[in-house]
Amino acid sequence: MGRARTGKEFDSWFNQSNGDPWGYDGERIQKRLHRSFEFLKKNLKPETDILIEFGAFNGDFTEKLVKDAALPIFCNDISSVALSKIKSRFSDIPAEKLNFIEGDLLSIDLNVIRSFKRPAVLLLECLYYLNKNEQHESISRLIRDLSSPSFFISGPVLDGYLNEDELKSMFPASYKLVKIEVLNLKRGDRFFNLITPILNRSKLLRQSCANQVIYLFSKENS
Repeated sequence: MGRARTGKEFDSWFNQSNGDPWGYDGERIQKRLHRSFEFLKKNLKPETDILIEFGAFNGDFTEKLVKDAALPIFCNDISSVALSKIKSRFSDIPAEKLNFIEGDLLSIDLNVIRSFKRPAVLLLECLYYLNKNEQHESISRLIRDLSSPSFFISGPVLDGYLNEDELKSMFPASYKLVKIEVLNLKRGDRFFNLITPILNRSKLLRQSCANQVIYLFSKENS
């Protein structure tokens, strides 16, 4: 499946695939989401006052946040169809716990979030839909407008998706890549628990064996 770029393209994907164009019901993706959430829980700064989830897709990761995270959540997607489905899915959750904001990373109105002082930005499996210049522009804008001390970013390490060195170059010197964890492997996860501790320490091996990886960029002295 190609990579959509506009809200209308994503709307079309959702409408044509019963709301699940990526096969999120599959065991492999659900394991990846679970591992992403465990990484978030282990590494979330205690002073964080809100979680901002960009690219929420069908809301499966949002559900984990709603159930287990004590913090308020802002949920975003570029697709009005996706966001409508997520709103229906969580219609019983009060606004002080879960709010929604539609738009893309380059033009979304961030004013409604600026009152929070220490947000954690979640860019899980979404940043790579932008080209490299747009990725850099989006990260620069989020740092400038939200002053977030923590960025959680995940996606494939394949060529043309997320490149570790390029990601590092998109952040100012005050931010460091402090944690990396492999989420799944290119050739299945049969030996996942055995291999991943090694891959987490070796960029060369990650590039050869990992499929998706999650990164934590953290602001120093924050």
